Amino acid sequence: MSDHAECALPKSESGWMGGVQMKDANNPSLKQEIERFKRELKGISEPNCGRIQELKEKIKKKTLITKEVIEEAAERLAERFLGKN
Repeated sequence: MSDHAECALPKSESGWMGGVQMKDANNPSLKQEIERFKRELKGISEPNCGRIQELKEKIKKKTLITKEVIEEAAERLAERFLGKN
């Protein structure tokens, strides 16, 4: 059996392919290649993983600025500047 499969395009549309051959899906090396890529993908971390870790650390250290903290600071500043305190 050949290492390559026939192109499924009609002859009129296959001219642009110009010698490109597709691998046969039953080829054991292709299956091994797919499995290798699957293993490699598992090792790649989530794109937001670093940001999530950073937010967790800020929460633990209580340095994360939240809406409530901003509103509380604004109230204290307003009291100070308006002379209520």
